[in-house]
Amino acid sequence: MTLADHIHYALSRYADGIMIRNPLVWEVKRFYGPEFAAGKEAVRLINERHGVNLDEEEAVSIALHLVNASMSGVKGESLHIVTEMTKATQAIMTIITYHFQVELDEESHAYGRFLTHLKFFVQRIVSKKKLNPGGDEELYEMVKSRYPKAFECVEKIANLITGKYDYTVSKDERLYLMIHIENLMKQNQS
Repeated sequence: MTLADHIHYALSRYADGIMIRNPLVWEVKRFYGPEFAAGKEAVRLINERHGVNLDEEEAVSIALHLVNASMSGVKGESLHIVTEMTKATQAIMTIITYHFQVELDEESHAYGRFLTHLKFFVQRIVSKKKLNPGGDEELYEMVKSRYPKAFECVEKIANLITGKYDYTVSKDERLYLMIHIENLMKQNQS
């Protein structure tokens, strides 16, 4: 219903000559590729059917509605939460690229796996849902000592998350992040 309502108002705004800019165009294209592709196809169909010329930014808005709808199992989700998730994901990716001084290969398999993990991680942060505790302390310490650069990066991410979202990143979550980041860096080097 919210998507249909959004499209109705998008057509009304278009008729009134009102353009709304979406500051998350780049992030949505990057982090929600399939949803963005569906949004582009929806915009193409809307433009064709209604004789209008809605732009790519409208595809971004539709993509955000699709992401929101895919999270229907989480109570209290809204486009605001999806927007916060997108911003948090971008902030984490920025920390990683600056920490390692690399440009990530967004086409790599490791990048796709990491992004999937990151979406669920960020969803928990924004929704204030914690992983159930019970991880392996010995495994955490082993990974921490084996991948010190990944550990340092995860500490920066955890500090950002604590400061901005008042969410304490658990050792289990830090462990998963270290492993994914290390795999991402290994694949990025090859």
